[in-house]
Amino acid sequence: MYCENCGNQILDENKPCSSCGQMPEKRYDDGDGPKLVEYPMKWFKFLIYFNLIFGALGTLGNSLPYFTGTMYGENMYLVYMVYPTLKAVDVTFGLLAVAIAVYQIVTRFALAGYKEKGPKMLYIMYALNVVYEFLYCAAATAVTGINCFDWAGLIGRLLGAVLFIWLNYKYFKKREDYFIY
Repeated sequence: MYCENCGNQILDENKPCSSCGQMPEKRYDDGDGPKLVEYPMKWFKFLIYFNLIFGALGTLGNSLPYFTGTMYGENMYLVYMVYPTLKAVDVTFGLLAVAIAVYQIVTRFALAGYKEKGPKMLYIMYALNVVYEFLYCAAATAVTGINCFDWAGLIGRLLGAVLFIWLNYKYFKKREDYFIY
């Protein structure tokens, strides 16, 4: 069977096309059986074609100030002179940001390939972003002795992550039959 939308070969007519996400037209043996429900996949397409790709690019862009120290502006040399260990912390967290960006791309491909682990990887990604920021604040505070925590911002991002995890969980739970590869 071939996808009516993109022409890609579909191995199982009960699964969406692995290329474009289009569900094959359902065919029923008789009219007495239960109707199969097809859920819209617009959010899914937004995630795999926009959100995860541009999120990864944004994360890479946000890693640059950690490598260069430009987040301290004109005071960069003074900050690193007073707190020389902070440079190692910044470079470490720059590398972690690159790793998160790679994870975002891997998550994108897992979702696009309808991998069973794809939705779980997405939930982990939302949590990773909050944990990353918390750990950076903790490390910077430990090195400098200056409280670097923006608690209102961190709590807001934590609540946002929990909300996104919950909403995506509900979204993918309805579509869990699509993600079994």
